Amino acid sequence: MKTIGVTGRSGSGKSTLARALGNLGAYVLDGDQIAAGLMQPGSPVLKNVRESFGPSYFTEGGALDRKKLGERVFSDEKALTLLNAIVHPAFKDKIQDLLDDLRVKPETPDYAVIDAAVLFEAGLETICDLVVAVICDEGEMAGRIALRDGLTEEKALDRIRSQKTKVCDYDMCRRADITVISRGDPTEMEAWAERILRIAKGIRND
Repeated sequence: MKTIGVTGRSGSGKSTLARALGNLGAYVLDGDQIAAGLMQPGSPVLKNVRESFGPSYFTEGGALDRKKLGERVFSDEKALTLLNAIVHPAFKDKIQDLLDDLRVKPETPDYAVIDAAVLFEAGLETICDLVVAVICDEGEMAGRIALRDGLTEEKALDRIRSQKTKVCDYDMCRRADITVISRGDPTEMEAWAERILRIAKGIRND
């Protein structure tokens, strides 16, 4: 089984590419869903977050107030670093466990795709046979986020620019094996998916 990492900023089109790969038979691991699972009430990760940030970032029912914590970490680099130090190792371990489970299934897929915005930040590139970075014009990303989340394009653009990350587009492209420029054309993404699988097929992982 070959593992393909797909990364990119919010609204870049990385999940569109991951879905296109899934339509061609690859098994897709949705990083957002996996991360959300790690933050469920009672989980060790959430307990660590509460101990580190305090109860004011939680609801009365014990759930994480994602909006409030998000506002904190995206305006405080030290807080973001602390949160990442808690979440990223658990995120990587969970994905590794899921990949290990896939490898022992009776019908192991030929390709597994990790769809993760924090692929590099979490160190997941080390377990991928091929890494794809998806980039997009900020205005285009803002339009997609606005449509998806019900925001004005101005607010969506503010969100994009407020999201501090150690891995910018330039770094992603430099570290990735393949760079895809997303222009919002699904047919183009389907063609890229076919090309990526052809490249992955030729990779030896002895």
